[in-house]
Amino acid sequence: PERERELSQRYLGFPEDLSFNEFRLLSPEIRRQVILRNPIIQTDSYNRTMEHLAGEDWDKEGVYVLQFRKGRFGYLIAAGIRDAVQSIADIRITQPQLDFARDYFQHVSGVPYFNPEKWESVIQNHDGRIPIAIHGVKDGTAVLPGDPILRVEGPNELVAHFEPYFHRIFYP
Repeated sequence: PERERELSQRYLGFPEDLSFNEFRLLSPEIRRQVILRNPIIQTDSYNRTMEHLAGEDWDKEGVYVLQFRKGRFGYLIAAGIRDAVQSIADIRITQPQLDFARDYFQHVSGVPYFNPEKWESVIQNHDGRIPIAIHGVKDGTAVLPGDPILRVEGPNELVAHFEPYFHRIFYP
């Protein structure tokens, strides 16, 4: 599994040697694929705006709980939890990703807020690994309305940044 993960990171990961100027020359479909491979860019504008409001307090401890609200049959069988958690655990933030994201948010994005210090901290202090703890129910667990499926703890704005990843459990 480790070798497979290495190969998938190489072939499916962010192209580390791509400059922003080269990115601009790519077709719209290829640009979209590049953007989807940069985890710094992979959040929604709401989270980026809220990050701006948090300011220097971005690293205060935060908790996010994903819970089942309601369903057609009154319960849900959890599936994909392990894959969602693994997708976050496999992320490694790199300097080229940060440099690219800085240029992207300066020149392309419609939301002008970007906190490079947050990502520098992840690179410098955590070797690029996201410093969050994730607790989830096991795949196959029956979940009732109101039951938590995932609990994510860590620096508030990092927890919030990856919220869309967790919603993919319901909306792949």
